[in-house]
Amino acid sequence: MRLVVVGTSKIAQNRFITILGNGNLMSNIITFLAEEEDLIAIKPKTPAQTRLEMSQKNINDVFYLTFILLPGIVVLSGFTVWFYRNR
Repeated sequence: MRLVVVGTSKIAQNRFITILGNGNLMSNIITFLAEEEDLIAIKPKTPAQTRLEMSQKNINDVFYLTFILLPGIVVLSGFTVWFYRNR
């Protein structure tokens, strides 16, 4: 006799079957219960293609933040520490 204990039955519901490999888990549980261990496998994820679309204003904001503002804060902080230590 084989027994599989799972924390909740929601992993087998249609709306949760694609989340975090629940479908793969359920398939492997059924295969295990059917005593077909040689069919148990972890299927590779298909990489999702994501595309970042930014307006020119967003591109400019990122540029000013990463190349002007943050380095400026670091330099200003360094100068401030240097100034107060050499006073």
